[in-house]
Amino acid sequence: MLPKLGLEPPRGVLFVGPPGTGKTLTARAFAEELGVSYIAIVGPEVMGKYYGENELPI
Repeated sequence: MLPKLGLEPPRGVLFVGPPGTGKTLTARAFAEELGVSYIAIVGPEVMGKYYGENELPI
């Protein structure tokens, strides 16, 4: 539908909100329904206390 309107589909989606509101469940449901990739990133897993350290796990 978006290409028909001359628009490009988004490359990703970011869900933001307090814990326990269904963000992960909603993202998984969308991905499964649309047949697209799903990558969940948990903030503390990719954060480091030194500059440049954040990119190493990714």
